Amino acid sequence: MCAYSFIIHHLASCLISILYTSCMVSYKDNLYKLLLVQEELTALRFRVDITEEDNASLRTSIKTKEAIKKITRNRERQARIKIEQQLAAVQESQHQDREDFRKLKELLTSQFGQ
Repeated sequence: MCAYSFIIHHLASCLISILYTSCMVSYKDNLYKLLLVQEELTALRFRVDITEEDNASLRTSIKTKEAIKKITRNRERQARIKIEQQLAAVQESQHQDREDFRKLKELLTSQFGQ
């Protein structure tokens, strides 16, 4: 029985060693996988940061372009109003010139006859 007991005891200690080694290998694999995941997360965070910076830059660019469009529309409207006012003044002047010419013609006709 002593030999049997010794063998059982030896096998039990070997089993513990095997289980411990198996756990260590599994632990190392899990640790390695965790490190890979962390590395991937770091790379993804870096990409997200770059994308957020790009988005902020694009939003600023869009706001700038919208402001330029608004200013351009306002200036176009002001220019259109000014041109319309100048056209109205020219038309009024032309109308007044025609009226003055008609009156002058009437005056000359009444003074010198036909």
